[in-house]
Amino acid sequence: MNRIVRVVTGARLHFGFLAGAEPSSVSPANPLPDGAWRSVRTFGGVGMMVDSPSVRLSVETSNESVEINRRDATEASRDTGATGDNAVRPEGCRDASASDYVAAEIVAPEPWRKRIEAIIRRFEADEPQQHCRAYRVTLEETIPAHMGLGSGTQLALAVAAAIAHLQDKPLDPVRLAQRAGRGLRSAVGLYGFLHGGLIVDAGKRPEEPLSPMLVRMAVPRSWSVVGPTRAGGLSGTEEQNAFDRLPPMPAELTARLSQLALTGLLPAIVEANYSEFGEALFEFNRLVGRYFIPVQGGEYTSEMAAEWVQFARNRGIPAVGQSSWGPTLFAICPDNQTARRLAAATRDDRRWRGWIVALTTPRNAPADVLTIEN
Repeated sequence: MNRIVRVVTGARLHFGFLAGAEPSSVSPANPLPDGAWRSVRTFGGVGMMVDSPSVRLSVETSNESVEINRRDATEASRDTGATGDNAVRPEGCRDASASDYVAAEIVAPEPWRKRIEAIIRRFEADEPQQHCRAYRVTLEETIPAHMGLGSGTQLALAVAAAIAHLQDKPLDPVRLAQRAGRGLRSAVGLYGFLHGGLIVDAGKRPEEPLSPMLVRMAVPRSWSVVGPTRAGGLSGTEEQNAFDRLPPMPAELTARLSQLALTGLLPAIVEANYSEFGEALFEFNRLVGRYFIPVQGGEYTSEMAAEWVQFARNRGIPAVGQSSWGPTLFAICPDNQTARRLAAATRDDRRWRGWIVALTTPRNAPADVLTIEN
């Protein structure tokens, strides 16, 4: 009997970090008193999940499994004279010493295929005595890459969660992040996958494998989101290099961002006070963007992005900003009608011709994980 696990998850908007890659620095003009407490947490941040774009995939396996030992696999390669991707190995499993082979049929375009292979390898590495399973992974829909929407994180978590359910070994957040290879900086996408809604990530201590979730709140369902976007943003090595060039975030900035989150964003959601939420979010996102000026050249990823932010605010929509490194922007609107008017105005304006203008809604639910027995 075959088992199939289907997973559906939304996209992540990242409003900004609470700290930098190193503990916040103290300004010489405002030194801390001797013995005063200083945070050692890095990154952290605030973000929320939206329903679309989304990741939709299925993973299946057979109850039958295959066992091999390393010698069998080595001999199989030697007998054929093949190496690397052309090496012949027993069907349905892989030699634990081989990094270029996974026991899986993956129906997905590049670069997603390689990312899925990497996740399966992490599971196979933990299988005892070279006991392996064969998987079929079918990627039906995915979030566009390098758009500031957490595409890599949501895909990786979806694959890892599906395999864990197939193995009847549900993973806690730390193990899920490790298997997915995510959560090294911000864990907003991880907690968004697990819980949905608006997430506040506290930031990570040096000794912690994963930063803790400080707050999770449901976003009013009446709110709607407009998300205009264009060509891709930073990712991978380029993203890491950008972080490496940033100075430590000033302690005063971390304090202000924390204040905006604690006394602005969160109470506004509790009270469903859209206007207060919008102004606090705009200021939070703008201040984080200002910190990133050394690597992105301005408070937003481009002059056109900054112009659209002002365009939306001039139309009475305060909750506007840039998700992560961009290029995706966002405008959280008080209702669907307002969102539709803003989307139409954006499409009609020649300044943003060629941009993709999406409409979506807050996602307050965790990822859907459904197991089917065939």
